Amino acid sequence: MVSQAFSSFVQNNIPAIIVIVDNGSYAIEQFLIDGSFFTEPGKAPLDYVMLNGWKYENMPHVYNGGIGLRVNTYEDLLGALQHAHARPDQPCVIAAQIPMKDLPAENRAFLGI
Repeated sequence: MVSQAFSSFVQNNIPAIIVIVDNGSYAIEQFLIDGSFFTEPGKAPLDYVMLNGWKYENMPHVYNGGIGLRVNTYEDLLGALQHAHARPDQPCVIAAQIPMKDLPAENRAFLGI
């Protein structure tokens, strides 16, 4: 989804719920190029995989409608989803912050972690 799609959701009152999993980086690129970042404590990530702290939850402000939330825990995510479902007349974007070194189970297994 491109961010402008959210504008169409607002304009047409489409009750879409978008969850963006935000680790602050292009972690898959880091994994493919230098997986040791995930196994070596204190190792710095590659400069070009780092994102500039995007505030996805501000999209409703930019597009003049909808709901924007940021969550950091599973419990907060459940609450945000309930909040979004309680407002079926507008779209919602939820930025779910996860640790930068979080990887899918398959990638962790490949690295032996």
